[in-house]
Amino acid sequence: MNKKILLLIVLFCSLLSAVPAFALSGTITVDSIWTGVLDVTDNITIQAGVTVPINAPCTLRFTGGAAGTLVSTIFVDGSLYTSSNAANIIQIYSTRIGAPAPNLLGGIRFRGASKGTLTYCDIRDAVRGVEMFGAGLNKLVDVQRCTFSYCGYGIYLSQPTVASVFRYNSITNNIQAYGIFCNMDAITKNPTIEYNDVTGALADIYATGVTCNAELNYYPAGAF
Repeated sequence: MNKKILLLIVLFCSLLSAVPAFALSGTITVDSIWTGVLDVTDNITIQAGVTVPINAPCTLRFTGGAAGTLVSTIFVDGSLYTSSNAANIIQIYSTRIGAPAPNLLGGIRFRGASKGTLTYCDIRDAVRGVEMFGAGLNKLVDVQRCTFSYCGYGIYLSQPTVASVFRYNSITNNIQAYGIFCNMDAITKNPTIEYNDVTGALADIYATGVTCNAELNYYPAGAF
C-alpha cells in the first residue's frame, strides 16, 4: 500500500477516535436514534409516543448527575428498541470511580404502557439492570441474549405482563440481591422467564404470585 494512503488512513482513524461523546439527559420528546458513544449525564425520560432505537455499535456511558454523585436512570414511557447482534453488542456501564460495582447507575426502567426490545446488550453497574414497573396492561418488554453483571438486581419485574419475554440472558456477579426478581399482582399476568443463566448472585431467582418457569432457568441447585 502506498505510504501516503496508509498515513491518511491512520490520521482519519485518529480523528474518529478523538471525536467527543455526545451527552444525553432530560426528556426525549421526538423519535431519535442512539448510536456511537453517548454519555448519560443525568436521568433520561423517553416520552410516551416517542420511539428510540439504539443502533450498534453503541456505548452508553453513565457518568452520574451534574455533580457526579447522582444515579442516573433511563425511564421509558414510550418505546426503546435495540438493533444489535453477537458481533455488535451494545455496552451500558458506569464510568464513575469504583466501577465495576452495583448501584453506580439506575438502569433501564419500563413504565406504564411502554414497549421495548433489548437484545445483545451488556449492562453493568446498575441498581436494577432492566426493570418493569407500574401498572400498564399494554406494556410489552422483550429482553433476550443480554448480559447483566455487577448489578444490584439483574432483572427486576414489578407488575410484568403476560406478553413480556425474558430469555437466554446471562446474569452474573449481582452480589447484592436477586439475579431475577418477579412479583405479580391482580392486574398483571405471568411473563415468560426461561433459559436464563443465573450465577454469582446473593440470591438467584425470586418469584411471588407468578409462575416464572423456574425449572427452565439455570441456577445453583437449591437456590430457588
